[in-house]
Amino acid sequence: MSELTNVLDSVRKELGNLDRAMCNGDDGAISESLRNLDELVRAEGGRLPERLRHFLERRSYRKAMEFLDTEGLAGGGAERSSGR
Repeated sequence: MSELTNVLDSVRKELGNLDRAMCNGDDGAISESLRNLDELVRAEGGRLPERLRHFLERRSYRKAMEFLDTEGLAGGGAERSSGR
């Protein structure tokens, strides 16, 4: 698995954690997921596709997940679209 794929999988996982925390009204888990996403963008932002980084930096998390889903990123398709 490439480093980009690992980063994208981490972003996808954390977005899922955030969604679950929000559905459950778990303020502590929401805060933790937000911190983790901010840290991923800070540490790995240069590796992320530009549009995905844009969504994450602006906390447009639904759009970020839709981007991952529609672009086929994470879960094996990352190399194909990493130049965007």
